[in-house]
Parts: sequence; C-alpha cells; structure tokens
Amino acid sequence: MRTNDTTEARERLAQAVEQMASSENFAAWLRARASFHTYSFNNVLLIASQRPEARQVAGYRAWQKLDRQVKKGEKAIRILAPCRVRVGETESASGTESAFRVVGFKWASVFDISQTEGPDLPELEYASLEGEAPHLADCLCAVAMASGLEIRREALSGGMHGYLRRSENLIVIDTEQSGAMSCKVLAHELGHYFDPWLIENGEAYTAHRGDCEAVAESVAFVLCSAFGIDAGPSAVGYVASWTDGNADRVRDLAERIDHAVAAILPRTRRDRNGEEVAA
Repeated sequence: MRTNDTTEARERLAQAVEQMASSENFAAWLRARASFHTYSFNNVLLIASQRPEARQVAGYRAWQKLDRQVKKGEKAIRILAPCRVRVGETESASGTESAFRVVGFKWASVFDISQTEGPDLPELEYASLEGEAPHLADCLCAVAMASGLEIRREALSGGMHGYLRRSENLIVIDTEQSGAMSCKVLAHELGHYFDPWLIENGEAYTAHRGDCEAVAESVAFVLCSAFGIDAGPSAVGYVASWTDGNADRVRDLAERIDHAVAAILPRTRRDRNGEEVAA
C-alpha cells in the first residue's frame, strides 16, 4: 500500500467522523455519556459484587435527566463517594477555580440501566462486517506469526471483540464473529502492537486510551481499505466515540497510524492471480 493510499484512507475516515459528529444523534449520545462517571477500581468491585450483570450505572437523578425512571422496588447498588471540602482557589488556563480536598467517603446509591425504564439511550451507528476476507487474513496472520505473536480464538463476554496482551505476545479474538470482522479485530490489535508511541509508553495506555484506541481502529480501517473492504460501518462510530467526534485528532495521530500500517503490511503481496504487486 503506497503512502498516498494510506493518507487517502485516513482522510476518508476523518471526513466520516466529521459527518457523524455533526449529527443530532451524536450530540445526544455525548450528552448521555456525560451522565455516566468513571468509577474507581474499588467501586467497580463493589458494583460487580452486588450486581455482576451491571453494564451502565448512574444515580437516581442522573437517570431522570436521561428521561428514564428507576423501577419501583429496585434495590440500589451502594458505592463510595468522596466527601470534599473547599480549601481555597487555584489558577488555571480557564481562570480561577475552587480547590477541594477529600476528607473521607460516604455511601452513595446508583442503579444499573436494567433497573430503569424509559426511552432507549442514543447509540452510535455500528454494524459488524459480514462475509470472509481470506487475503487479509493471510496477510495479518503472517505478520503476527513473524512478530512472535500467538493468535487465539475464545468466547469473550461483555461485548469485547478481542484484546492484546503484550506481556504474553498474545492476541485473543472472539469466536462469535464473521471472518471479515475477525480480520478487522486482528488488524486493530496489531495496530496497538505496532503503535510506536504505545511501544515506548505502554504503561501510559490508560491515561491516553482515547488516542490509543483511535490509532488502532484507524489502522484497522486503513488495512481493510487496502484489501477492498469497507470497514466504515464498524469503525467510524468507534473512532468518533474515542475522539469526541474531533476528526482533527485523527489527523494529528497520522504519524502513529502510518508507522503501524507500514509495519503490518508486507512490502509486497500477491494479487488474486498470484502475481506479486507493489504494496
């Protein structure tokens, strides 16, 4: 795949993200997402111990703001919320802000979406790829094996399609997917593996997860494009969600995306007639 082809594919993705970000559905999705907090590890354990099947939790009033009501008789999930006291002011780029100190914790109540009723929450457009992609599969598997990576297929839960465990040189792909979708997931995990920033800063993944996921999914989109597969239905919403619909972030990550693509695609590949063509 030539550099200009990679650039063209990236730009198509960025433009698709821009188009999605301009839709009212995306704006509604962002508003809904803002109602859900990121919980600490301890609170995640508390939620899981009380309601293992919980997938989306929020407080009573937060659900009301989303036009959903907690069902009568539902038992709350108890988590710990910090108690903060104001200790002064700090200066930031946006002006003077109040400074707080945590002095303890108190019990707070949240409810899973299954404990509520009302209008469905807005969702981003997403469609898994269908069919098979044998040529792409051969290419990606060859790259993975040459890099010392093991590819394992397992039944995954919680909507997870796959994951990379770098410390074990392992990529796991969910079994309940089409051949083409499995290839796209493998391309995504290879995107993580060959992301030059992530290779040097693996411990910082969590703090920069949005950029890392945008890079990996963009790599998957570009690789699929190189083999004539439109991964847009499954990739655009994913990238938009991790970049908050900011297509310029995709463009700013171009060097990382291009580096990973160049590491994954072989220098030459065979066309359908078995003749070698320049990549």
